[in-house]
Amino acid sequence: MTETKHNYNGPVLALSSAFLFGASTPIAKLLLGFADPLLLAGLLYLGAGAGLALVETGGRSLGLGRSEAPLRASDLPG
Repeated sequence: MTETKHNYNGPVLALSSAFLFGASTPIAKLLLGFADPLLLAGLLYLGAGAGLALVETGGRSLGLGRSEAPLRASDLPG
């Protein structure tokens, strides 16, 4: 019989994301007194991109590959 491995990280990741999303608004309001709104928006996008790059790089360095199959040309309709 095969054993099913349960992954319970989903709720922790969801709650962490919700916390960080909720914390970003008060922090952004504090920064609005010092920075132009366009500059602040650019910094937020830059931070998000840098964070995703760190997650991707960290996953690769730990040997965590993608779990889904790659999309091939034969998968496209037409």
